[in-house]
Amino acid sequence: MIKFYFSESYNSFKRAKLSSFITVTTTMIAILFTAFSIGLFVISNKLNEKLAGQVEITIFLSDSLKQGDINNVRSSLQKNENISSVKFLSREDAKEKFINETGENFESILEINPLPASFTVKVNRKIIEENRIENIASSLKRIHGVDDVVYDFDYTLRLLKIIESVKLGVYIASAVLVLLSVYLIYFTNRLIISSKMNQFNTMKLVGAKLSALKIPLYITGIVTGLIAALFSIILFNTAALLFEKLYSNVRLNDYIYFFNLILLLLGCFFGLVGGLFSTSKISLKIENNK
Repeated sequence: MIKFYFSESYNSFKRAKLSSFITVTTTMIAILFTAFSIGLFVISNKLNEKLAGQVEITIFLSDSLKQGDINNVRSSLQKNENISSVKFLSREDAKEKFINETGENFESILEINPLPASFTVKVNRKIIEENRIENIASSLKRIHGVDDVVYDFDYTLRLLKIIESVKLGVYIASAVLVLLSVYLIYFTNRLIISSKMNQFNTMKLVGAKLSALKIPLYITGIVTGLIAALFSIILFNTAALLFEKLYSNVRLNDYIYFFNLILLLLGCFFGLVGGLFSTSKISLKIENNK
């Protein structure tokens, strides 16, 4: 019986060569776009976390503050639910940092240290995504002892917005191609069913089970998806190899096997769903071949 199923599936491919080719090609594109969407989702989330972790607000303190006042400011910042971390930089630490970064020592010109003490804080990722930085900065300025609040990460915010826009575009394109590939598998199988209606009716008359009619079409759909997945894997691995040659410091080995599996599973999924849809109306009732 298994031999019969695969034989019928093979004959179906032979009868609808052009439709099968178009279906395989479209399904391959859909698989690649869907896998790209998954990869973009994973990478963009990691990039968002990294970029969000680099966003800092510097809070400069008044020179007249005593240690007790500085502790009060620290306490206010630590209690703020919008702030994830607080780091204090004394005037002496600020001077050493300035000398290390610039290589210049202003002590030979100035008798006093002009650099103020400060706190560097990181805000929660949700605040960054909702673009509420200005509101947070304004609230920090109202803390007693705070002289100024400085932040400059417009570039980071623009980059995050661009990533979100690209993700949305890829998701939409993937959804369209997924629907198109499933429909083409459905359409191809419907053509096969129409061309084999007389055979199906004969099988029904001699008492064939419904599974004998449907399973070959399931196999046709799955094989279509697997062929598309195989071509997708070849294209993906070729692209990954070329990318590693262009950028020798990048290694994709940890991701290649994972994405190969994703491509294979997507191919099986698209093929099976298309096969299920196309056979949903098949029954043991004798039908006219129009």
